[in-house]
Amino acid sequence: MRKIVCGFCVILLLLLCIGCEREYEENIAYIYETKFVHWGNGYFKLKVFYEFEYNDSIYKGEEKTPGLYRIYGRKRYREGDRVRIKYLKGKPNKSEITRIKLDKTAIKKSEL
Repeated sequence: MRKIVCGFCVILLLLLCIGCEREYEENIAYIYETKFVHWGNGYFKLKVFYEFEYNDSIYKGEEKTPGLYRIYGRKRYREGDRVRIKYLKGKPNKSEITRIKLDKTAIKKSEL
């Protein structure tokens, strides 16, 4: 009987956690460095280093982009690009790129 009750409690907790919605905030980040990281057999992943401002503090993040490149391949992101990022509301330490590269001319100076 005890095992059944424990199993029921675990299932109930899992269902409650699945129903929880997380709130995200978005921001615009500046890419200050990119570099290729060897993946194997002549292919590379592009690692992107970015920074953004949140509550008058500068936060940094990094991410490997999807897809593989040859070393002579065209980079998806370049130094100086602006990207949109997201992070949990009030927790900018763990951010991720939403995979949208922003046109430099389309960004208003107030957003930078």
